[in-house]
Amino acid sequence: MFYPKSKRSFAFVILAFILINFNNHQAVDARNFNNDCGLCLDDYELESVPMIDAFEGLAQRADDAFAELDAAFDDDLKAKRQAEKQAMQAERQAKQAERQAMQAEKQAKQAERQAKQAEKQAKQAEKQAKQAERQAKQAERQAEKRVRRNRQATQQTEISRFEAEILRLVNQERAKGGYCADEYFQPASALHAQRQLAKAARHHGLAMSRSHFFSHYGKAGDTPKDRIIATGYQGNAWGENIAAGQKTPQQVMQEWMDSPGHCRNILNGLFNELGVSFIFDTSSPYKTYWVQAFGRSN
Repeated sequence: MFYPKSKRSFAFVILAFILINFNNHQAVDARNFNNDCGLCLDDYELESVPMIDAFEGLAQRADDAFAELDAAFDDDLKAKRQAEKQAMQAERQAKQAERQAMQAEKQAKQAERQAKQAEKQAKQAEKQAKQAERQAKQAERQAEKRVRRNRQATQQTEISRFEAEILRLVNQERAKGGYCADEYFQPASALHAQRQLAKAARHHGLAMSRSHFFSHYGKAGDTPKDRIIATGYQGNAWGENIAAGQKTPQQVMQEWMDSPGHCRNILNGLFNELGVSFIFDTSSPYKTYWVQAFGRSN
C-alpha cells in the first residue's frame, strides 16, 4: 500500500479533489444561476463557506486516521524488520550450526580413520609380537637343543673317556697279576677293545637303567652269553661284570677287584677282548651303570 510522507498533505489532496469536483459542480450551477439572476450566485457562494469548514474538519480527522495508520504501519514495519533480523540471525546460527556439525562430522571421520589406523597398527604390533615370541621360542628350543647336544657330546666324551679308562685299568691289573681271594693269577696279556662286545655291554647297561633293575639276567631272562651272541660276536668264551652307583672308573675298578668273581674275570688269561659300557641316567635309581663284556675270539 502507498503512503505519502505527510499525512496532512495527503488529506488536503483528498480535500482538494473533493473541492474541485464540488466547485466544478457549483460552477455549472452558477452558470445556470447567472443565466437567471446574479443574486442567486452570490447567495450560493456565501452559503458554501460553512461547508469548507466542514471539509477542514474532515481533513483533520483524515489526518488523524492516517497518523494512526502510519503508527500501525511503523509498528508493522518494525515488527517485520525485527522478524527479518531474527530470521537472518537464526539463519546465520543455523549455518553456523551446520558448519559446526560438518566440522564435527569431519573430526569424527578423522577420529574414526585414526582409530582404524591405530587398530591396524595394534594388530600389526600384535602380529610382530607373536612372530617375535615364536622366534624367541624357536631360538630357545634351538638353544636347548644345542645345550642338550653339547651336554650329550660332553657326556659322550666323558663316557668314552671313562670306558677307555676302565680298559686301561683292567690291562694294568692284568699286567701285574695277583690274587682273587685265595686264587692266584699270573700276569696276562692286555685285552683289546671289541665293538660287538661293547654293544652287548651297552645294551644291558641301558636295559638296567631304563627298567630299573640290577642283575646279570635281563627282563626277558637273557644271559650274558645270549646278549653277546646276539650281536654276532664270534668267540668261544664269555664273561660279564656289572656295577651300579659308582662315580669314577677308579672307584668301580677297586670294588670289582675286591670282589673275587669280578676279579677273576679281569685277571683271567683266557680272555683277549673286552667291551665296556658306562651309562649315566639321572632318572634311574643308581644314576650310573657299569658293564664289562669279556670274550675270546676264535
